[in-house]
Amino acid sequence: MKPKFSSRLFLGLSALTFSLAAPSAYSVTETFNTAGTFNWVCPGGVTSIQVECWGGGGAGGQGKGVATSAQQNGGGGGGGAYARKATVPVTPGSTYTIIIPPAAVSGSGGQTADDQFVSGGAVSFTGDLTTTVTAAGGVGGRNSIRTINQPDSGPGGAGGTTGASVGDIGGVFAGGNG
Repeated sequence: MKPKFSSRLFLGLSALTFSLAAPSAYSVTETFNTAGTFNWVCPGGVTSIQVECWGGGGAGGQGKGVATSAQQNGGGGGGGAYARKATVPVTPGSTYTIIIPPAAVSGSGGQTADDQFVSGGAVSFTGDLTTTVTAAGGVGGRNSIRTINQPDSGPGGAGGTTGASVGDIGGVFAGGNG
């Protein structure tokens, strides 16, 4: 009798972990902890995996005052959402592509004017039968770049939403607001 395997796949901003475990046998964990595109080959005997995804957090907004004695603060970035599916079908020997987005960075991509923001990326995994798990990224905090002395800061970004995430009932949670 072949051992029955279960598997876990954790996706997150700059982190990805696979855990393959056979009851009362052994377990194997594989971790990817950098942004990029990775190929995962499903091991023999594994026909379904548990998938957990964490969306990327939004970048904190830039804060800068250009007037004399003006000091501004940018808003905090929203946290990424979490999503889980207990059973995602996979085929032994098949290759699955995993994309971990780069970290959101304040002021990147030309976002250097007032009220602009840089959001975190969504993280997802698609198994067989187009079964997908997705965790939405958080919204970036707003920049606060003022030419006059105003005692305010940019607003914080919203957390990744459950509406933009896909997972099991009870397995999707919104990210915290910035």
